[in-house]
Amino acid sequence: MKLTKNTTLVIRSASLISGTKDLDLILGEGPELHQSGDTLLSAVQVEISDYIDPIRQQVQSLVTSVDTLMVALGDLMDEETRNNLQGTIANLNGAASSLKQSLQPEGALSQSMGNLASVTGNLKKSNEEIATVLQNFAAVSDSLKQADLKALINNAESTFAHTSEILEKINAGEAPQASWL
Repeated sequence: MKLTKNTTLVIRSASLISGTKDLDLILGEGPELHQSGDTLLSAVQVEISDYIDPIRQQVQSLVTSVDTLMVALGDLMDEETRNNLQGTIANLNGAASSLKQSLQPEGALSQSMGNLASVTGNLKKSNEEIATVLQNFAAVSDSLKQADLKALINNAESTFAHTSEILEKINAGEAPQASWL
């Protein structure tokens, strides 16, 4: 076959469905001819099918996977499981609705947050008074720490014991004497 020098070989997709490729030989014009062993100019014609085919394969794979998943879910979901799932979804919807109502300005959670803000504000306003009370408590605590509480308790026990003896003598009919005191 005699081909002119500017002849081009084009590779293109022949069919979107089959995915086969065709070779087109576009004959050039001119007097010079190719010799045996010459290399022809070539080009690749990109078709939309070149982009669609990988996507088509992925979609087919995805459809197969979804179908398999649906069959497996159908096998797992008996009537009771479906009813339980519907109940769970209804409960979640109810909980979401309750939360939404609680968050409204008139809702319980919103009011609680308002109360918490009020308490925090009051604490902030009373900060100096709280500091004073704590300082007074620390002073009382230091005073108690420095006092000899053990001696005071022992003295009180002795006094109570002596008073108890005197009351027993009085109850026994003995007249009080100066030595008892």
